[in-house]
Amino acid sequence: MQSIEFGESSAKLNINNYAHDIDRVIILYSKTKQQETLKRFLENKIDLYPDFQDTKKWAVRLSKLNSDNTIKSKPDIHVEIKPKKIGETTLGKRLDDFKKSMPEFNFYFDLPVGQDTMSYNQKVPFEYFSKLRELRDAFNTVKSWAKIAENEGDYTKAIEAYEKLIIEEYDEPEPYERLIIIYSKLKMRDKEKESIERAIAFFTKLKEEQKTYVLNLAAKYRMTDKALEYINGDKKIFYYGGAFELFNPQTSRLKKWNDRLLKIK
Repeated sequence: MQSIEFGESSAKLNINNYAHDIDRVIILYSKTKQQETLKRFLENKIDLYPDFQDTKKWAVRLSKLNSDNTIKSKPDIHVEIKPKKIGETTLGKRLDDFKKSMPEFNFYFDLPVGQDTMSYNQKVPFEYFSKLRELRDAFNTVKSWAKIAENEGDYTKAIEAYEKLIIEEYDEPEPYERLIIIYSKLKMRDKEKESIERAIAFFTKLKEEQKTYVLNLAAKYRMTDKALEYINGDKKIFYYGGAFELFNPQTSRLKKWNDRLLKIK
């Protein structure tokens, strides 16, 4: 707390300098089960820093603390979520296009003997990572809306937000996972099944697209054996510095969804 108070009273420091300290206080209040104190602390920081990137995360945590686990709104099973119009580019496509515009990952084919990969990673200009975070933040905003609505028991809004993430081709499993859980809670088995099938279809396709892409890259740098070592070993392949996944085998994820699908058929 002293570090936070010092930062907040300083004319030279800003939230970026002591955000880590705020997170540590949140963890400590949580571990010691000081829920009311934690609520007040979160409310204060959310009010002080409404535009800070981690504020969305704090707001989600606060909504969970305030949750009474009651369902306040249920979705209309007949409502259809409209897909993107023809010609409209999804946020996921824009993000993927930007990733592919970044300096190509070369599997460290020319890494000098004795040099570590972290120093090699510095060849990628910092502004690329800033733009990457900016594009991801657009997804994170919608994800926060969804989580807060779910915590508040407003399943109608939560489902709409998770569906928006899917329509925008978000390539993380969370919206699919949350929809599966919500529909299971609501005992809407057909919608639960549909969500599982969509998840399986999307991530199976993503896996194959990623596999083709990394093998083409590997061939270019004569690193096919190294790429296949990872692919055949069900290992992830990351861009420089672990900035994002170039390949994810999706093995455990797909198995879990397929097993669940068999149980509800």
